[in-house]
Amino acid sequence: MFVYTTVPSSAPGNFSMAVVNSTSILLSWSELPLPERNGVVQGYTICLTNVRNGRDTDYSAVSGPYSIVNLHPDFTYRAEVAAVTVVGAGPFSSQIEVRLPEAAPSGPPTHFSVDELSPRSITLKWGYPLEEDRNGVISGFRVRFISNNFTDLEVENATITIEEVKPFTLYYAEVAAFTMVGIGPYTVRIRVLTPEDVPSPVSTTMLEAIQGSPTQLTVQWRPPEEPNGELLAYSVCCRESTQQPLCDCDSAISVSSTSCPCGDLEQDTSYHLQAMFPVGLPHVKVIGGFSPYTNYTCFMTANTSAGESSPGIPHSSTTDESTPADEPQDIMVNSLNSTAILIQWSPPHIPNGIILFYTIYINDSITFNIIAAYQNSFMFGWLSPYQLLNVRLSASTKVGEGPLTESQSVTTDESVPGAVDNLEVLVLNDRPSTSLGPPLSPMEY
Repeated sequence: MFVYTTVPSSAPGNFSMAVVNSTSILLSWSELPLPERNGVVQGYTICLTNVRNGRDTDYSAVSGPYSIVNLHPDFTYRAEVAAVTVVGAGPFSSQIEVRLPEAAPSGPPTHFSVDELSPRSITLKWGYPLEEDRNGVISGFRVRFISNNFTDLEVENATITIEEVKPFTLYYAEVAAFTMVGIGPYTVRIRVLTPEDVPSPVSTTMLEAIQGSPTQLTVQWRPPEEPNGELLAYSVCCRESTQQPLCDCDSAISVSSTSCPCGDLEQDTSYHLQAMFPVGLPHVKVIGGFSPYTNYTCFMTANTSAGESSPGIPHSSTTDESTPADEPQDIMVNSLNSTAILIQWSPPHIPNGIILFYTIYINDSITFNIIAAYQNSFMFGWLSPYQLLNVRLSASTKVGEGPLTESQSVTTDESVPGAVDNLEVLVLNDRPSTSLGPPLSPMEY
């Protein structure tokens, strides 16, 4: 007996679609009534449509129920089923539509990079994960910031500014997106080195004079607590303590120098010590070029490529004494009478120490030391009338004698002549004659 076979005349009944999880569904249906099969049902064909992109996918099933996996979370799918004989497929069932639940993103954010960078802040930016990797509505982002430890920060937008970072410090950062279900994978970790900044102030621990070196000072310091970069140099700025304001440091010194030839110190004259010091060596330096017996106030700064630190706490010290740099000033020598002169003077302009005494030279053969250093005049007597005298002065500190003044000449006043010397009476003829010598000096008379 011959049986005529054709496609089924109706669709499977009781078609349903159940969500198993965010990536799979379970389809089920009932078999066709026997009269509607029109032959032996070989299986079923399922058409699954991705509503978001309109793409259809066909599946073949021997029987129901049938599970479809590896679908996309948070996508809407539409399904229908038809029975199949050897001739072909019958009519499809009514379509059923279902939206899968969200899942954690399956891909990281895109284009993760540093947007802005300063010594004390980092701004990062990124893009949303690819649409097919989002797996739902992106609720926010988690930024993992790594230095000595991990710090997780959550933001809603695709950018973040991290404040209070340290200058010249290496950080690592990565970011992941999350939905209400969970967090996705992190991006590739990026390396961020913050720029250098000016160092914190240098702490000067000592500033003292060097005995026997009246133009030098020794300065000692500690490195800044926060170098904020690679220290390139230290600077020391000194001024005479009576001068205002503090000067700027602008005179460079070579790395190998151990003294600083700063020249004559005048107001607003600056001194700059610049050198690179190996780690572990004492931070101490001898600087020179100062004026003897002068009180200086010095402060130190440190330098990185970003600039110079603010000044540290100033320290003061007085250089050691030296011999006077110049001679006594305003010297005047006047005759008081025929046997005495008055010598007057002012202290040297640059005493370079405490004047202990003055020395008076008369005709380079008579020397007097005036012990009372505050004295600025001296009367010298027991001289001869009308006597020419050459007078010079010098000042002395504990270190030694300073230069002599130019010679000042003075002549004592005249006086009445002394008695006639060598009086002789000679009889040459009938008239007497006399012969005399010059008068004696008052000291001989």
